[in-house]
Amino acid sequence: MCASDGRAYQRKGSNTVELSTAEILELRYTRGEKSFEDRPVVRYLLEQLDPAVAKAFMDGLLQRNGLSMPLTIDEALANKRLTVVVDNETHLTVAGLISLGKQPTDFVPGARIHFVKIDGREERFGAERNVVKERWFDGPTLQILEQIREFLRTLVSEFDYLGPDGTFVTEPEYPELAWDEALVNALVHRSYSLDKAHIEVRMFDDRLEVESPGGYPGAVRPDGDGVFPLSYPRNPRLAEALRYLSLVRLAKEGTRRMKAEMDKLGLPSPAFQEIQGVAVKVTLRNDIDRRRPRAEIESQKESWRKVAAQLGSDLAVYRSNAYESWARLHSLRARAPAEVIEAADTILRDPAIAIDEKSRLTRIMVQEETPAMDAWAGGFAEGLGRARPPHTDYQVAQILAHSEDVLETILTMLERGQIRTEEGRSLAFSALDHRYTRRDLPPEDWTKRVLAACWEPQSASWYPESATLYYRITGKPLPKGVAGGDANSG
Repeated sequence: MCASDGRAYQRKGSNTVELSTAEILELRYTRGEKSFEDRPVVRYLLEQLDPAVAKAFMDGLLQRNGLSMPLTIDEALANKRLTVVVDNETHLTVAGLISLGKQPTDFVPGARIHFVKIDGREERFGAERNVVKERWFDGPTLQILEQIREFLRTLVSEFDYLGPDGTFVTEPEYPELAWDEALVNALVHRSYSLDKAHIEVRMFDDRLEVESPGGYPGAVRPDGDGVFPLSYPRNPRLAEALRYLSLVRLAKEGTRRMKAEMDKLGLPSPAFQEIQGVAVKVTLRNDIDRRRPRAEIESQKESWRKVAAQLGSDLAVYRSNAYESWARLHSLRARAPAEVIEAADTILRDPAIAIDEKSRLTRIMVQEETPAMDAWAGGFAEGLGRARPPHTDYQVAQILAHSEDVLETILTMLERGQIRTEEGRSLAFSALDHRYTRRDLPPEDWTKRVLAACWEPQSASWYPESATLYYRITGKPLPKGVAGGDANSG
């Protein structure tokens, strides 16, 4: 609030404090009552402009506005209010200097970005200082952004983690669009009237913070989803100049796109925080506790490579070690890669390897519960169907029937329709049939599930193995017209 004597006061917490002249001016800039970016800074000379940026600005201006008439850089700057005339002399404004000037920090010392990478989740100081990388970026805004983009791309890690299906998923630590938008917003919407304050970018193990001088502009505030529903650029002339340099969209979609990109990776929404009315901080979190850096998981991938190599050994002791390692990796929710499944297929095809060992291997494979299980059960399914295994179908069915866990998995897959090939279903019914050649019969409720699987129509295919199984259990032929019955019947 303002008093009649020109003094101004502001509530801070439970107290009312008088604002200094500089604070009153900054408040007016923030509310849009005055525009700091329109202030003249220095007498305009063409040499003060960065030639490459000035050319890009002119190209963008001509292209976006569809101009065909010749236009000089001086006319363009005046037209876009990036220069003003003071006492019959043309001066660059703050917006003109920051967007196109060679070295804006000569006149606005804080027109730069300070980056620090911190080892850990909290910054420490003094003898325990944990800053491992530090760098300053200055120059025209386009140059600052290009430099820090290139720099950050070398620091943003790739994370690996186990997806819901147990396979490795590789994702960027942060989506580039999200951190890039945070940087652009900081450069465009910061308060340049706090001319000695710079943008601070801090990278921690678990988050990336971008803190810019000045509070929220005008009445703009983030909603409950962390999205700014309104577009209210603090520096509209700077924003327009940067639009011609293809840095700003001015479409009220920046924070929405940030949130959408974070959502795609299952990451928390960007968090915006106003710090005592003098700074705004946006925080991107990388969910490091769920996702692990690539370096940490490489050892697990190396373990899988070792398992595949040992499965290919002619010596049973090395294959046994592979089975133990496979079981341990499975307990960590890691899923076997294709090279391991292929090595296991080779073992299951080898008639020289004992059925007991093959049974041990099938119990491990059953635990995978992946789409590859369809291939495994399907030609021994489809995976083994690439080449006829040395075993007869009878022998393969015996191997499968050797383990109750394997039989339960086969029955469940039949119930769910997960075995889709004719060869695979025939083999599955044959394996179940072998279970009933033993003295100890399975529970009756399990047998009822088997009979239901025999009855289930599966297109027009004919499975004599299901008919054989049905007859063994009931002493009756499978009725015509259902799977396993007479293929030529109605």
